[in-house]
Amino acid sequence: MSNLSDLGLAPVLSAYDFSPFKTITDIGGGEGFLLANILHINPESRGILFDTPEALEKASEMLGRYQVENRTTIISGNFFNTIPETGDLYILKNIIHNWSDQQSVDLLTKISQSMVQNGRLLIIEMVVPPGNKPSLSKLLDIQMMATMAGGKERTALEYRKLLEQSGLTLTRIIPTIAPISLIEARKNR
Repeated sequence: MSNLSDLGLAPVLSAYDFSPFKTITDIGGGEGFLLANILHINPESRGILFDTPEALEKASEMLGRYQVENRTTIISGNFFNTIPETGDLYILKNIIHNWSDQQSVDLLTKISQSMVQNGRLLIIEMVVPPGNKPSLSKLLDIQMMATMAGGKERTALEYRKLLEQSGLTLTRIIPTIAPISLIEARKNR
C-alpha cells in the first residue's frame, strides 16, 4: 500500500489546493504518508490521522520524517463506528472501493454527520469511464469483485448516488495524470 501511495502522491498534490483547509483529517490513512506530505507543503494546516491501531504503528515515525508530528493528532478507531469531528477536509484514499454500496453509504453518512457546515470530503479513487474502451479501472474492478466482498470500482454516476444517499453533494471530479481522480463533495445544507 505504501508503494502505491508513492506513485499517486505527485498527481494528487498537483491537482488539488489543500491550503484553504485548517484541519485535514485522513480517514484510514495508515502510516500517514499522504497526510504528512500534504501538511509538509501546507504549513498553516493541522492534521488528524485516523486508522486502526495496527495501521498506525509506524505513523509517528512517518510524521517525524516530514517534520509534521507537532501538527498532527493520531487517533485510532474503526471508521464504521466513529469519525473524528474536527476536520474541515476529510480524505478517503483507496477506501471506498473496498466496500459494498451500503457499507460505503454508512461510512460516508458518518463523515457527513461529523463535518462542519462548509466542510469538504475528498475521495481519491479510480473512476470507471463510460463505454467499452479499455481502462485500468476496469481491470481493478474485476480484481476488487474477486477479492473483496462487495468491493468495486465505480463510475462518476455511482459516486454521485453514494454521496447523495449520505447527505453529501458531489461538487466536482478532478482527473489527474495518474489513473486516479479526486472526487470532491460538500455537506448538504
